[in-house]
Amino acid sequence: MWKRINKFATVMKDVRKCMMNVHCNTQTSKDVDYRIRNKIMLKVFLPGAIVDSSTRIQQRAVDNLDRNPEHGNQAYLDFTGQFGVVTFSDIYKPIQGYHYEAHVVEPNA
Repeated sequence: MWKRINKFATVMKDVRKCMMNVHCNTQTSKDVDYRIRNKIMLKVFLPGAIVDSSTRIQQRAVDNLDRNPEHGNQAYLDFTGQFGVVTFSDIYKPIQGYHYEAHVVEPNA
């Protein structure tokens, strides 16, 4: 598994050159391998997220985000050091039919 993650971390450097986006969801960035963590350009902190030291956003600010499905739920965006609050109309409901799963496939040796 360590070798597979290492290979993925190497590939992540060139993903943007291929005009590809990689989305990952986690409650805390510590769940993301350290070799990939510093390659993430955009971080979205939804209510309940755990903030780490890689952002200028403070935990107290995330803890005070508004949760209001009627008027919009708030989230913090951190794009390479620039950050601000955005409002989503419904952040908990997935978009119908918009789900893709990716799996690593090892070539036969």
